[in-house]
This record gives sequence, C-alpha cells and structure tokens, in this order.
Amino acid sequence: MKSSIALWKYTRMIVLTAIVAALYSASIAVLRFPPPVSIVPISQIFPIPLSLMFGPAGAWGIAIGSVIGSLVTGEFSINQLFGFIGNFVLGITPYLLWTRLSPFSDGKRDIRFNSARYWFLYFFVALGAAFSTAVIISFPMHLLGLVPFSFLVNLIGVQDFLIGLFAVIFLRLIYKRVESLGLLYWEVMDESDLDQPQSRLGVWGAWMIVISSVLAWLIGAFIIPEQASLVGGIGSALILVGIILCLIKRNSAETS
Repeated sequence: MKSSIALWKYTRMIVLTAIVAALYSASIAVLRFPPPVSIVPISQIFPIPLSLMFGPAGAWGIAIGSVIGSLVTGEFSINQLFGFIGNFVLGITPYLLWTRLSPFSDGKRDIRFNSARYWFLYFFVALGAAFSTAVIISFPMHLLGLVPFSFLVNLIGVQDFLIGLFAVIFLRLIYKRVESLGLLYWEVMDESDLDQPQSRLGVWGAWMIVISSVLAWLIGAFIIPEQASLVGGIGSALILVGIILCLIKRNSAETS
C-alpha cells in the first residue's frame, strides 16, 4: 500500500489522479449505450489501461471518478461507498497482478505483448480485476438486501471482463505516447516509494485474488446462490487478503 500513500507527495501523480478521475467520471456520464440498455457502461474500457500505466494514480482516480460520475448522472447514494471501494479494487488490481501473476508475469512493470505469455497475462489481469470488483461490490449490496448477489456479480463481472479485454486496443494505442512523455508511474515515482513486485507472497496473493474472485462468482451465482452471503463474504475476505499479500514489501522473502 506504500505507493498508494506515497503518490500524494508527487505533484505529477496528483495531477494524473485528477486527470484519471475527470476522464473516468466523464466517461461514466457520456459513454453509455442509449436507453434501454444504458446499464452497459463503455466507460469500463479505461480502468485496466489507466491502472497499468498510472498505478496508484489510476486506483485513486478511478475510485474518485466513480463517485463524481454518480453525482453527475444523479445516481449517487450511500451505495456509492461500496462503489468507491470496489472501484479502488478495480484500479489497484491490474497493476499489482501484471507484475505478480507468475509464470505469465516476469515481474517487470512495462507493458508489452511480444509473446503469447503476455496475452495470457492480460487475460488473467482482466479476469481478476473484473470479478474481484464484482464480488467486493455485490456482497454488501446483497447483505443489505438491496440487490441479489447472483444478479449483480454477473452484471458487473461479465461486462467489466468483456469490455476489459477490448480495452487492450486502447492500451496499445496510447501506451507508447504516455511512455515517451515519462508519465508511467514507475517513471514518476522513486523506486523506494513503489510496491515491490513478485515476492513469493505477492505471487500467492495475486493468484488468490484471481482464483477466489472467480470461484466466488461461480459458486455464489450458479452453484449455491442461496448461500450467496457466505460465499460473497469469504470471497471478499480472500480478495482483500490477496491484495495485502501483494503489497507486503519484499525483504528477506524468497522471490519466485
């Protein structure tokens, strides 16, 4: 979590956070299919690329932008507290998973697709980001009796995953330009302020995020939906533990 706190001492990271929040909130308000299917937000093309390029600025910007977007569209309610947390997870998991999902990840932060392993890596990043967010948001909404877990986890997870896969086009179009401007998060921040990639615990944490989120989705939505509260609670807890493991700084831990 060090980088998510340390970014506030970097002017360029604060500016990037504001830009991401503005872009995401505007896309929530504008980039939707017209009614009656406005429930499908094309804005979800942005979170994975922005997270991979801007790291913690992407995480904070996406979370803040989701709240602003809800205010703009008139959809803001107390439920947006869950949306803020879920969107922070959506913003933090891609860049954490990219450097930790061994054997597909080699631990490097830069984005490239010069072999099949990186395409598989992107697939699992999109999968983990989408369904970890879906579970984190759907569990409390179900627990409070607002929206059934099986409905909401499918709605958020499937659409975010599918749109996230197409987001690779956007990522490839702008990545080199952002890199040439020196705005990638590891170019802006000092290495001492960045979370260390790919410790053994980090690899376990990354796979815990992906596997527990997918299992919580499948079990809670299709296998035993009547136990959605239990499944969603366990899945959410494991996802958060996985994120914590990813953020434990590598000291004497054996690298994978």
